[in-house]
Amino acid sequence: MNQSFLDFFIPFFIFGWPLFIISVLTSIMGILNNRYGLVLLGTVLILPFVYYLAGTRTLFIFAILIPLFQLGCAWAVKEENNWLAWVLFSPTILVRVWLLMISFTYTNLMPF
Repeated sequence: MNQSFLDFFIPFFIFGWPLFIISVLTSIMGILNNRYGLVLLGTVLILPFVYYLAGTRTLFIFAILIPLFQLGCAWAVKEENNWLAWVLFSPTILVRVWLLMISFTYTNLMPF
């Protein structure tokens, strides 16, 4: 493999969309199957994205809250309280959709 490709691909995979999508899907599978271990795995997988958010001054609070909400979601799944698990999981999705909308706005890629 070309070294410049790996220099681009590895940080993009770890800090960008691919690992975030994998962590969200893992957490969703954990909530749907009542397996808190999968939600905890989703929490661990989202930590690089949260670390990236912690580098910005305006989004620093989200970097603290997202893992806490994910841990609360795992606790709710363990207690078999699915509606609370979905409520605690929703900030993760909302923050990422918000960032997606910002990136589309600044790059003029809005689909509508």
